[in-house]
Amino acid sequence: LTKDEISFYQAIRVLSSHGLVEVDTSSQGLVESQGYSIHRCVHSWTVCALNQQWDYDLARLAVRFIESYVLGEQIIRPWLTKRRLLQHAMRCSYMVLNNLVADDKLTNKCNNLGILYYSQDKLVEAEQMYQRALQGYEKALGADNIITYIPALNAIWGLGSLFELQANITEARTMYSKALIGYEKVV
Repeated sequence: LTKDEISFYQAIRVLSSHGLVEVDTSSQGLVESQGYSIHRCVHSWTVCALNQQWDYDLARLAVRFIESYVLGEQIIRPWLTKRRLLQHAMRCSYMVLNNLVADDKLTNKCNNLGILYYSQDKLVEAEQMYQRALQGYEKALGADNIITYIPALNAIWGLGSLFELQANITEARTMYSKALIGYEKVV
């Protein structure tokens, strides 16, 4: 399929003409590569056809790759990149929340996915990722020690911001207070 650029574009043209792949024209003319979206059913079929068994390491790599672009403010148009990452992040979140990813060292990645969702006003998904990050920090450090670990405090602060945006002031105050107490202990 991708032995050369011409055969790749020919294959994309055929898939696109059948409605199986959609070409993202919003990013044409930018430095970033042009994007393609594949229908969810086609994606599931390809995963099933290519991977007879679920590959936990490949899933972890996908989560790490997508998460690595979340905080990439040096990218030319970060808002466009974040919007394009959203579909991939949703798949990654699904894999994380359904234990389809080997859960070693994914805590910070969950927190960053929460940041992405928060920046795109996907508050339910953001909360799920922040909560998953906090669970990971508690598991790794113990419930009493997360209050002295800056990344965990950042996740707590993120939850506070999320609750504030949802007008859940009581929960927001609780999270903000918890984070502030932790920041004061660290500093």
